[in-house]
Amino acid sequence: MIAEASGVTIDGQGFITIAVGLLGFLGVLVTFLGTRGKTTADAKAALDKRIDDRLAAQMTLDEEKISKLTARVEELETHSGHQDRKIKRLEDRDKRKSQIFQRIFTTLAAMLPASPELELTTSEIDLVGDTIPPSWVRHLKE
Repeated sequence: MIAEASGVTIDGQGFITIAVGLLGFLGVLVTFLGTRGKTTADAKAALDKRIDDRLAAQMTLDEEKISKLTARVEELETHSGHQDRKIKRLEDRDKRKSQIFQRIFTTLAAMLPASPELELTTSEIDLVGDTIPPSWVRHLKE
């Protein structure tokens, strides 16, 4: 409960005391607000620095990973080139073999009195069909 303060007078010394108290409170309030802003700015700066440091470390790791991956890709491209050349050589060799067998079979068939009839399954025809004339082949069921 607030009592009415009638008849209370403040003399000069009391007024000075209140004024000094108010000035002190205002000083504390201004100091608090000033340091609060500085503390917030310092905290933001520290957070920004930690983020920048973490990003720099992550970028260094990413650059290392990228360089390792690039080296691996180059290695695989080289290996792939070697494999492609090997496959090409095998395909050429297989084609030459087929041509040789075709000449051999044609020469042997020319020595026979009648055209041969070979009984081959579909999978066998797939394997050797390019080496013998289609008129020689009689299809068998698998």
